[in-house]
Amino acid sequence: MSVDLIISADSHMTEPPGLWEERLDRAYRDKAPRVIENYQGRKGYFFVAEGIEPRPVAAFFAAGKSAQELTAFIQAGYSEARAGGWDPAERIKDQEIDG
Repeated sequence: MSVDLIISADSHMTEPPGLWEERLDRAYRDKAPRVIENYQGRKGYFFVAEGIEPRPVAAFFAAGKSAQELTAFIQAGYSEARAGGWDPAERIKDQEIDG
């Protein structure tokens, strides 16, 4: 008997908060990508890394948000994000929503 597998081919994954600060060897952490709160007067949480312009972390998981929702969503950062973007157990729950 064959087993049917369902694969989500349109999933968007995001690094969990604190990934680089917690898991990268200490010798490399000072150059590692990281998330900082508020950047040059802009409120919110920003992904910063050498050689790239800082980006709001919420921009990586804002799918489905309206233009009106984006400002508050970006300022909230990870606290308003669905954990299914980085947590496998939560991802399964998110996939169950879609059936």
